[in-house]
Amino acid sequence: QLDLIDEYKITVSPVLIGKGLPLFQGLKEKINLKLIENKTFDSGAIGLVYQTVR
Repeated sequence: QLDLIDEYKITVSPVLIGKGLPLFQGLKEKINLKLIENKTFDSGAIGLVYQTVR
């Protein structure tokens, strides 16, 4: 909410756990993100890097 984060690094692992886990609860407004990097690991996980768009 204070616009202090410049970059988000998220790893998505191919595991089913039911309902899933919400990453961003309680946001009052939409945050625009741009995908700047992605990587696929041997385990099947995917690494994603997003920058905020101001």
